[in-house]
Amino acid sequence: DAAGTLDYVPGSPLRGALAAAHLLLRPGLTDEFTSWFAGEAIRFGNGYPSGNSSGGTINAQPIPRTALCCKRFRGFFSDGKAGTTETHGVRDSLIPSALFALSGNESLQPLASLQKCRQGATPAEACLAPLDRFEGFYAESQDGKYRRAKTTHEFRTRNGISRQRGTANEAILYSREMLAAGTQFQARIDGPSDLVGTMLQFAREAADAGLLRAGNNRSRGLGCIHIANAASKEAKRDIRASVAKFDSELRRRGGAQSSGAAMFLPVTLESDVILRKDFSYCGRLDPNWLAEAAGVRGAALVYYAAAIRRCAGWCALFGLPK
Repeated sequence: DAAGTLDYVPGSPLRGALAAAHLLLRPGLTDEFTSWFAGEAIRFGNGYPSGNSSGGTINAQPIPRTALCCKRFRGFFSDGKAGTTETHGVRDSLIPSALFALSGNESLQPLASLQKCRQGATPAEACLAPLDRFEGFYAESQDGKYRRAKTTHEFRTRNGISRQRGTANEAILYSREMLAAGTQFQARIDGPSDLVGTMLQFAREAADAGLLRAGNNRSRGLGCIHIANAASKEAKRDIRASVAKFDSELRRRGGAQSSGAAMFLPVTLESDVILRKDFSYCGRLDPNWLAEAAGVRGAALVYYAAAIRRCAGWCALFGLPK
């Protein structure tokens, strides 16, 4: 049997690695530890694959679930290499799918552009291969281009150890999947600039000392984290402008069928989320959950694209699975 691994570094193990290093390097600074790790002042985002940092990656995120690409020539335009690899780009299906939902799932006209790949110098030379789901992670470069960020997985096979003899146990052989050494990630840490700035200085100190380790099998030498670049900067994301642009484009394409709503608000989750409702879980951001948790009332869900991933772990306190 092989124990699998994730393609990214969750924010909670990253925070735990920094907290463990702080206890070793600065055991007496309780107030500093509390302000960094115990409260909600600092939010540790997931570390997503960023590819080769020499390309000047400024943003690494999961590819939205509404992304589509050509089934034959998959990838962003920047993923292709002249003369060797051809790629036909990535398209987003959110607006066509939302217009189809607004029509009561009756009008197929908005979905016509999602059937075949139209890439080609002229309409007569269009590829016409079917479009398929495009998953994974992407990295945005400083020149405004996007490319797919991939991770390399490795397997290591080990023998089980007998607790009585301290030697190899018969008939126990297992493999562990892990990310290859040198895989680069990018994580965003949000919080007050003074707190984040001082914490980044400590993170470099802990990484230089070889004390930052995350994931399983840390005592066997796995999960070591090195910091290649850490910078503190103010967020400059104009969310209002992005929402207004999306709302205007959807109304332009939808015409009369999109005139009934005050505003169309797109919501893209950048990480996994657990949504609780009563004694169960939600698989989508429904209006009732938005009203109770976020105070957004009078909203209606037009369309959503989501997936459910079952997570399991081990509760060391009670010795039971969770």
